[in-house]
Amino acid sequence: CSVVAFAGQVHAEEKLDFNRDIRPILSNACFKCHGFDDKTRQAGLRLDTLEGVTGPLESGATAVVPCKSDESSLIQRITSAYEAEKMPPKDSGKTITAEQIELLRKWVDQGAEFKQHWSFVTPVRPTVPEVTHKDAVRNPIDNFILARVEKAGLSPSSPADKVSLIRR
Repeated sequence: CSVVAFAGQVHAEEKLDFNRDIRPILSNACFKCHGFDDKTRQAGLRLDTLEGVTGPLESGATAVVPCKSDESSLIQRITSAYEAEKMPPKDSGKTITAEQIELLRKWVDQGAEFKQHWSFVTPVRPTVPEVTHKDAVRNPIDNFILARVEKAGLSPSSPADKVSLIRR
């Protein structure tokens, strides 16, 4: 459970974030049939709640078994070779790419951490990261940007002259 994705690329040092990496995949490909609407929900599977993701299905299986992607129905169905079992179904017009399948598999193997939609979470002020290029900081937002730049092994560019700024 140590491999994670960031902006679609896999990195060993970061953990997958449900709202950033997983919810968009499920929302696009799965929520139409397995979302919040009782009238369109199929197979008793609801993928937008923790209880729905980890609870028993009508078949007795479990959609997601944390840390066990091989035992998770979700992974079995999206990787199935049989058209009758494969999700999303062909007639839905939805698809899941190989990269998205790999993200879902890694998310399950990392423990399938589920988070509420961001709109239901009380905001928490993050701690401002320390940076080495303190001279480039003009406000606290710069610390976050510079921390990301430094993490990538880059350094900030020098400030542009006034003529260049006017042209932009």
